[in-house]
Amino acid sequence: MTPAHDAVESGDLPRLRDLLDDGVDIDEVDGGLTLLQHAIDVEVDQHVQSGEPLLVDITAYLLARGADPGDGAGSARHMALLRGHWLAAALIDAQVAERLTPAGPGPVARRPQVDLRAFADERLFLGDSAHPDPRPFLGIAASGAMFASIMAFLSPPFVEHRGGVFLGFAFDLAVVDDWFGRLAAVADVERVVNHVHVWDLLPSGAFTEEEARGLVEPIASFWQIALRDAYPDREFVVRTDVDGSYGPELTFFQGPA
Repeated sequence: MTPAHDAVESGDLPRLRDLLDDGVDIDEVDGGLTLLQHAIDVEVDQHVQSGEPLLVDITAYLLARGADPGDGAGSARHMALLRGHWLAAALIDAQVAERLTPAGPGPVARRPQVDLRAFADERLFLGDSAHPDPRPFLGIAASGAMFASIMAFLSPPFVEHRGGVFLGFAFDLAVVDDWFGRLAAVADVERVVNHVHVWDLLPSGAFTEEEARGLVEPIASFWQIALRDAYPDREFVVRTDVDGSYGPELTFFQGPA
């Protein structure tokens, strides 16, 4: 197996990026499969074996780099349809439609444009630079359950217990009571129980530590708004730590800022 195909097999996007930057042919064939076809196979196999949502990271990255999806029987699109990888098929269709759209003045009937860069590198949504339009990305990549779960995390339910306020989705009565037995102040219990590590939310290797830091403050802002709406008569501190022992983290507790 070539190094590039091995990177696809292991889902190592940074290594694949480096190999392509060093001049590896993006359409190289190994074992009868192009890198794009291999990526489709790997993503479907991982989905079947793990039961987790179908990912499209490697496929989208290769398409964004200009991989040729081919045409007809045996093409990457044909393989995606046969294997039920509808995300990959949708991305290929979007790319082909963009290539075939004629340039020039006047109205042209076009399919919705999908910025493949957003699939290849989600870091584009971070920072202050011009962002891709997130709507096509969400329409293709995000299921209803995924979208709802993100909203539930950013605007979480809360549980009150023994004067404390805790994240509803993470509340465990036995754990909370155990911490009340160790710590005297309610705020100290809240600080410990409500802490969240950003690394626990992200796929392994999805972001560098510096990029993950960029996620902490926006999440903290959402939590602050949710707490203010739920408890307008109380004061809360939402604290972030970008240099925690286990990467960037955040928590909240009652008390003046």
